[in-house]
Amino acid sequence: MESDVIDTLASYKPISDILGLEEDDECHIYKFNKAFQNGDIEKLVELCYSTTPIQKLENKLHTWAENPKTIGALSATQLSVYASKESIFIQPFPLIHNDLSQFIISDEPEFKDDILAANGIEALADLLKSEVNSKCCEEMYEQDVFPYLIKGMKSSLDPFRAACAQTCRNIYYLGIYFHFSYFNSDIKYRKEFMRLGGLVALVSLLNLSDDSDEMYLTQLEAIYHLEDFCMDGIEEIPELVEYVKASNALSKLQSLEKVHFQLNITFNNYIE
Repeated sequence: MESDVIDTLASYKPISDILGLEEDDECHIYKFNKAFQNGDIEKLVELCYSTTPIQKLENKLHTWAENPKTIGALSATQLSVYASKESIFIQPFPLIHNDLSQFIISDEPEFKDDILAANGIEALADLLKSEVNSKCCEEMYEQDVFPYLIKGMKSSLDPFRAACAQTCRNIYYLGIYFHFSYFNSDIKYRKEFMRLGGLVALVSLLNLSDDSDEMYLTQLEAIYHLEDFCMDGIEEIPELVEYVKASNALSKLQSLEKVHFQLNITFNNYIE
């Protein structure tokens, strides 16, 4: 399947040319370049399983996230761009060049259907379900990273606050999938998170903010993190529910609800 969604704004050389690789049909780097240029969703999904390493990119593809290191991660990143709801400018992924050209990705909802039809959801989920994920979370806990992450949750940089909160959530929640006796060990993680001020920091992310869409997204994610804090995956854990209630989360949620209600009224009046 081909797509003309990507419009080239400047010429560029694909990664295989820069690395001096021949156009070998079996080379995953060449396959990625070809799939990227053709908008071949099915091939990109197939390449999500590739562990072929790529040369370190000199330019950052994201303001704070780590660059992809394998063709599999690169393919998953490109699929996430296709699945994006909004038109955005990005740096072209298949390039290693000092003067990176830019591309514009249009809002094409049908690409989500193409990704689904190509079993892309399964491929992306498999990347997230790496066998070492929970082990990494336990290792991070043992390395005492909670204090640093909780400090990061108080940063003035909203994306950084959100990333630190997400990582804390992974540590205190993903232990469920590593320990069969998850209840006791998971409570240990969550109590330590709470003892270090993590619950207070997490609840503070619910504070009313400006009209920034990013801030509202962080608040929404914080609600999900609080839900995960209280749940064992299926049911609420009464002890943890009481801790959340005592953290003043309810009043902050009620304030957010009022703002949401007022925004809906304003929006409805506008479209009328």
